[in-house]
Parts: sequence; structure tokens; C-alpha cells
Amino acid sequence: MSVIRPDFLWRRTVTKVTGIAIVSCTILAQGADLPSNSTVAAEPLSVPRAKQYEITSKINGLKYRIMVSTPRNADPGKRYPVFYLLDGNWYFMPAAESDSATDPSLLASIFVGIGYPSDDSEIDRRRAYDLTPPGKLKDFFGSKAGGGDDLIRVLLEEVKPLVESHYQVDQGRQIIYGKSLGGLLVLHLLFVHPEAFQTYIAASPAIYWDNSSVLAGRSEERRVGKECRSR
Repeated sequence: MSVIRPDFLWRRTVTKVTGIAIVSCTILAQGADLPSNSTVAAEPLSVPRAKQYEITSKINGLKYRIMVSTPRNADPGKRYPVFYLLDGNWYFMPAAESDSATDPSLLASIFVGIGYPSDDSEIDRRRAYDLTPPGKLKDFFGSKAGGGDDLIRVLLEEVKPLVESHYQVDQGRQIIYGKSLGGLLVLHLLFVHPEAFQTYIAASPAIYWDNSSVLAGRSEERRVGKECRSR
């Protein structure tokens, strides 16, 4: 089992992960102290060097928000690693705001968040379906479950081609990250498509789901691997 420090996301020393990365982090925010009669107007929040694409998948008919950021001062003649983030509504902005230009220890990357054009309650419902592999359980605390294989197809057949058609992608350095249910799907993806990414990072994966059925994929992978090596 590999244990990755909380700053693993952007370090140049990132290596292939075939186990479980356990990550715990807390983000604290403090609002500005404004006078009670303040007339300060709110403005839309923007992320430097970032764009988003609203797509409707032809695979499952669902809508997704694909958020993409590029490194600061990116060299147009250079190809960059791509860091795909499940639960993009939550994890894209912290990743996109990392700055490899001012900290040489950070890995200059294209970050891609796979998220939803929805509010918080809808996000919870959508991720319960998208991030759980198919199995015996069809319900996740009142939400429909088991759509993980379709999301994997969306990622591999629609999202990756979209990114590769618009950005200078290093296809030999592609990373997938997910936490909790996202980590569960990353493990499932690793077992069914080990060739799709060079690095798989599963943070606090919800292995308990469906009586830990995701681990059966690991057993099958080992069996197939042994058969291939014996030929």
C-alpha cells in the first residue's frame, strides 16, 4: 500500500500508484470583516487560465461540466501532463490555483475537473450514481447507484478526446484522482482499464461499497495476469 503526502497532487516526484493513497486535508476560510452598511457588489468568481465546457454525453445522456486549466506561462510548443479530477466541482479550483511558475517543486500540469452544472444537492445525487461501480446494490442512501461503468466510458471516449483536441497533452503522463466514492471508481478503473492512465490515485476510497465487491476486480486482474505470463 502506498501512502501519499497531502501535497502529492502537484509534486514532480509523483510515481505510479497501484494501491491506496490516504489523504486528509482541511480547508479553513474566513470572511472579510465588512461594515454593516457596505454596498460592495458581488462579482462572478473566475479562475485564471481556466475554461469550462458544458457537454451532454452521448453515452448516458447526462450533462457534465468539464473544467480545464493550463500552467501559467505555458510553452505552446511543449506538451504537459494531464491531471484528471473526479468530483471536479470540489477539487478543480484548489488544483487550478497551484502555481508551478513560482514553486519549482510543483508539477506544471493541465488540470481537468469532471463535474456537474448543478447545485450541491444535485451534485450529491449525481455522484452517487456516477462514482459507484455496477453491482448488487442499486441504491446509495436513497440515490440511484451503479453508473460507474458509463462514467468511465464518458471519461475515456468523450472527455479525454475533448481535452486532447484542445490542449497540448503529454499522452505518456496522464493521472486520474478521486476521493471517497471517487477513489472507489479510480480503483475500479485501474482494475478494468490499467492501460488508460499512467498514475491512479485513490484517496480514502469507499471500498466498503457493495460488500467490497471492487476488490473482486483486483483478484480477476491477478488471475488474467498470471495466465498471460504463463503463455
